[in-house]
Amino acid sequence: MCLVLGSIHLLPAQQIPTYTLTGRVLDDSTKLPLENANVFIANSTMGAPTNQQGLFRIRNVPAGTHELIVSIVGYVLHTRFVRITDSTQPSLEIRLKQKVLQLGGVEVVGADPADWRKDLARFSSAFLGEGPNADICTLVNPEILSFSTDLSGTFEARAPEPLRIENNGLGYEVLLRLMTFSIGPRWLTYGWRSFYREIPAQDDDRRLDWQKARLKAYKGSLRHFLASLASGHSEKEGFSIYVVTNPLLSNGRMRMPVSEDEILSPGSVPNEKLLRFQDYLEVEYNNGPGVAWRTPRGNIVGSNSQISWMQLSRDFVTINLMGEYIEPYSLNITGAWSLQRVADALPSDYVPPKNN
Repeated sequence: MCLVLGSIHLLPAQQIPTYTLTGRVLDDSTKLPLENANVFIANSTMGAPTNQQGLFRIRNVPAGTHELIVSIVGYVLHTRFVRITDSTQPSLEIRLKQKVLQLGGVEVVGADPADWRKDLARFSSAFLGEGPNADICTLVNPEILSFSTDLSGTFEARAPEPLRIENNGLGYEVLLRLMTFSIGPRWLTYGWRSFYREIPAQDDDRRLDWQKARLKAYKGSLRHFLASLASGHSEKEGFSIYVVTNPLLSNGRMRMPVSEDEILSPGSVPNEKLLRFQDYLEVEYNNGPGVAWRTPRGNIVGSNSQISWMQLSRDFVTINLMGEYIEPYSLNITGAWSLQRVADALPSDYVPPKNN
């Protein structure tokens, strides 16, 4: 695939320069072009299918680091990170490998339908969440899911093909690749790569409802915090930041306020920052209704503010002005943010309206 950048645009809210991304997708063995391959920037509305020549064009891609996903039935999913800094990027070529079909004397035993339905309910509750958006969020093809529980009690879900989700709460159709999903004794771990399409609104009232729902999902979210942090506006946006030794301790724990400058350093491109801190970062959001959350000890807490904690699983994490963090599985989240799941997730290129 050849990568060509040009046609500079400007994203109004963050003033991030954007470019048009073009390229070509080929079969790794035959070197022939692949038509109708899905090419998209992970977790965004930015994507396009390839044409008969294997060519595609994705417009308005913000400068910075992005995960590019290429998929087509019968081929191994391809992912790679691309860093867009200007219009002089080097050319890339992606060649997709065909999946190897294993045939032979393997007996496939179907899961008990009643057990499968219980597992599906458990998966849906944990993956979509339990908020109002989850109630009107539909898994269109749940039959592709399979589940297992090992001797330690860890529950896992797998999907060999993309999940199709209709989020009627936020107004998106989502094509989602489930990378990992497991519920263990202490942690829920999940990862996905998705492509969003806006559902056409039937009337102005529906469009306005979706706009309000999207803004509500954004305000106070992890993405809102990271975007405000990267832009230097976290306090203005209603966030207070502290470093704590352990969020589980109610007495005797140290809670020290920190500034943005103490935990941020410049990244490799202007709209990216490196986030570093020790122990846990406690974040309190005060510009919205309180969110009730369940602590690891089982206590229900609710107030006029929402509190969340994050812990790094590596030395640092790269964040950008869109509120994304680049390195997968680099953050452990508890508190209010841990309740916001797929049904509350917005595409990375969602821009909240001004003066909201």
